[in-house]
Amino acid sequence: MNSPVEPHSALGPIELEAGLPAWQDAASGGVYLKSADYWEWLAHQPGRLETLPPKGPVAVGLEHPEGPARICPETGALMTRFRVGHGFTFQIDRSPTGGFWLDAGEWEALKARNFHEEIHRVFTDGWQKGVRSQASREALEEQLRQQLGAEDYQQAVAFRGWLAAHPHRARLLAWIAEPLAHGNPR
Repeated sequence: MNSPVEPHSALGPIELEAGLPAWQDAASGGVYLKSADYWEWLAHQPGRLETLPPKGPVAVGLEHPEGPARICPETGALMTRFRVGHGFTFQIDRSPTGGFWLDAGEWEALKARNFHEEIHRVFTDGWQKGVRSQASREALEEQLRQQLGAEDYQQAVAFRGWLAAHPHRARLLAWIAEPLAHGNPR
């Protein structure tokens, strides 16, 4: 099998985890996991680990946003790129066979948050919808930050947090909105 990132480089067999065979490109450090191997390994895991929240940005260099399409080592067909999201900034390339390519460091980043046993979720419609929704929210937040300026934006964030936790938030929202609806800001 040839590497999806180095077309003239052959992939060599490795054991990514105990009982999980994979194929690695020695030049780039990336790995290809065949679907059947991943599912077989996953079926033998004693129990799923709880996914950990992000602690900050994922390691630099784990992104390939708009690079060239990758070619599946198994079939020679184009692979589809899926954003991982949920605190991960990189993408995973998936083969039409269900296998997937991880660039160097991506397995370790997933494993650091106990997400290496949940990779299959990334390829679902629901997961991708959540990733798009999160990206949209982040873009809106950035737009608001730009429009308000850093200081006013931070005050708005603090107020929103205070209001969300307040036991009388509905009454407060109605009180704030009522004069504004009538053009009378008080």
